[in-house]
Amino acid sequence: MIKFYKVREPYGHFSNFAPRPIRLDEKMWWTSEGYYQAKKRAGTLHEEVVRQLKLPSEAAAYGRRKDIPIRADWDDVKDEIMMTALRAKFNQHPDLRLVLLASGDQEIVEHSKNDSYWGDGGDGSGYNMLGKLIMILRSELRERKNMYGCTPCPKCGSEYRWPTQPIHPTDPNSILCDNCGFKEAFQPPWWKDDDS
Repeated sequence: MIKFYKVREPYGHFSNFAPRPIRLDEKMWWTSEGYYQAKKRAGTLHEEVVRQLKLPSEAAAYGRRKDIPIRADWDDVKDEIMMTALRAKFNQHPDLRLVLLASGDQEIVEHSKNDSYWGDGGDGSGYNMLGKLIMILRSELRERKNMYGCTPCPKCGSEYRWPTQPIHPTDPNSILCDNCGFKEAFQPPWWKDDDS
């Protein structure tokens, strides 16, 4: 079992407070925590205020303010918003993705007595939704790695290369090495050049 909470502890970069900027919605966000908290008030001036806060603790405090209403559908969309932030974080930081893939099938738990929804409540009674989403993401990454083969990069030898979007056999930039940035054409194994 992998337990994480504080950024400076083992696996601390799984935390939303980890200083790992992400790019989403054509904007840069200082942390996944900032993105998540800002989306509580998407489409308002408060979203941009939170986006500009560099410290995740400040973003979290602003996001939890009771004097500013949050969006009416928050409970319905918060898990997907968190997953969007996690996908960006682990896809845009190859070193984190490698650590996650190397974790095998170990259970991943946000060990926090302060949170019984995203964390385990400190005693295992919590829902651990953050850990569950990270494990779902790990499965997605593993499936994608298996589906596309991820052969070693011809330039640097890295085994972790990922198709970019959109995937199309005529796209000259359809596969990218995370390690050195080398790009080459890529033909998915299920694509055939025929009319059948």
